[in-house]
Amino acid sequence: LACGLAETIKHGAIADVAYLQQTLGDTDAIFRRDEAALTRAVRRACEIKAAVVGSDERESGLRAILNFGHTFGHAIEAGMGYGAWYHGEAVGCGMLMAADLCRRLGRIGDGDVALLTQAVKAARRPVEPPKRGAARYLELMAVDKKASGGAIQYVLLKGMGAAETAKVDDATVTQTLIATGAA
Repeated sequence: LACGLAETIKHGAIADVAYLQQTLGDTDAIFRRDEAALTRAVRRACEIKAAVVGSDERESGLRAILNFGHTFGHAIEAGMGYGAWYHGEAVGCGMLMAADLCRRLGRIGDGDVALLTQAVKAARRPVEPPKRGAARYLELMAVDKKASGGAIQYVLLKGMGAAETAKVDDATVTQTLIATGAA
């Protein structure tokens, strides 16, 4: 349930900030398995995912935004050994690392990072990545399935509720790895 909640947070961050805020407000009810709260969360998550997949059925671009937090998250999973963290734990923490990167690039503000952090904490997911060193994270991310020719494609917020993919220089990513405690 907590790992699924991380996915709903992701959907809100990339496509619908009002949904993210609603889900945050419903988190306690979701953990109590309140039917109305669960239905709201699942219904909107399915609508968002269906809209993204429906507009990019052949995975030619837009669909990649569903991987927000996954580049960092996959590096956590690979670096820790698969199974040490649940996927939803790694993605939740990865979203916060990606949010820090987006803030550094001037795409979102401190309040947006705080909102995502609050949501990930409320979902009972880790907010601090395992310390593996910047070089190791960069190495792991370079072999991620979204990397092309060794160039890492990050899913970045264009503001809360909108996302795109882009390349970011290693120096800026390293600043994020240091700031988030990963390095």
